[in-house]
Amino acid sequence: MVIPGGRFVKELVFFGARLKERHLSARDNSHGELAAIFETERIYHLAPPVGSAFLDACRLYLNQPLLNDYNLLPSPTGRVDLIKIATVVLLLLNLTVLFGMIGAKEYQIREAMEQVDSRIKAVQPLVKEVNALQGQVKALEDKSQTIAQFQNPDLIDLLAKLTSELPQHSYLDLIRLDKDQKAINIMGYTDDIGELTTKLQVFGEVKLKSTSRRKNKTYFHLETSLP
Repeated sequence: MVIPGGRFVKELVFFGARLKERHLSARDNSHGELAAIFETERIYHLAPPVGSAFLDACRLYLNQPLLNDYNLLPSPTGRVDLIKIATVVLLLLNLTVLFGMIGAKEYQIREAMEQVDSRIKAVQPLVKEVNALQGQVKALEDKSQTIAQFQNPDLIDLLAKLTSELPQHSYLDLIRLDKDQKAINIMGYTDDIGELTTKLQVFGEVKLKSTSRRKNKTYFHLETSLP
C-alpha cells in the first residue's frame, strides 16, 4: 500500500492482515516499479494517479468483502451500534411487561380479598341468626331434660283429672313443674277456695301456697307432690 504525504512516501507490505514490511521512499514510485520490487500487481494507493494500475485504497474501508478479500482496516468511527440499541430496547420492553404482569397480579389478589370481605359481611347476619336459633334449641333441650328428670307423670291424665275435679266457676291459669321439689304448682281463679282444696285432695297432699283477689275472684296457688 502506498501512502503519500510529507517529505517521504510510505510503502507498506501486508501479509494477510499483518504488516510485514515498512519502506520510506523519497519519491512516488510508479506501479510498474513497485510491482517489480514487491513481485505483485495488487498494490493499493491512497490517491492513485488517474490512469494508473494502482487500486484505490479507499475501497478497503468498506465492511463488506471485496471479491475474495476482506477489509483489513478498522471500521470508521461514528457508526451507530444497532445491535446494542436493539438489545437495550428489548430489555426495557421485557421489564415493562414484567412490571405490568406483577401489577395485574397484585390487582387480582386485592380484588379477590375485597370479594371475600364482602361475602363475610353478607354472611354475618345469618351467622347471628343461626347462633340465636342454636340458643333457642339449647333452651328447649334443657326444658326437655328437666321434664324427663321427673318420674314421667301422665300429664294428660293429670290435666283430665284436674279439669273434672275443679269446682264450678273455677279455672286454671298456670301449671308449673318444680324439678327440685318434685312437685306440681297449680295456679288459677276460683269463687270458693275451701271447696277447691277439698276436691283436689284426690291428688294427694295439697298445700295452699298463697291467695289473692284478682278480677273479683280468688287467685290461688296450690302445690301437690308428684307420686
